[in-house]
Amino acid sequence: MRGANSQRPKLLTPQSSEAIAIIRKLLAIERELPDFRRLEDPAEREAAFKIIAASRLEKSRPLMEELAQWMREQNCLPKSKLGGSIRYATNS
Repeated sequence: MRGANSQRPKLLTPQSSEAIAIIRKLLAIERELPDFRRLEDPAEREAAFKIIAASRLEKSRPLMEELAQWMREQNCLPKSKLGGSIRYATNS
C-alpha cells in the first residue's frame, strides 16, 4: 500500500501529452451532449440524436482529424506502448 507521501508514477510523456490533450477536449464535448438514454419520448430522443450528430460533426470531427494527423506523424517503435496504442487506434 502506498503512503500519503509516495510519488505517483508518471503517466504522460511529452510525446503522448498532445494526444491526451486532444482526447480530453473530445471528452469535454461528449459531456456537454444530451443524454438520450434518459429520454423516453421518441420525438425528444430524435431531437437529441440530431443535436449529438451536429455537435460531433462540428466540434468533434476536427479534433478527430487532428488526432489522426498526430498519430500519422509519430515516429515510435511499433512494439512500444505508444506504438501499440496507435496501432490499436488506427486498426493497422
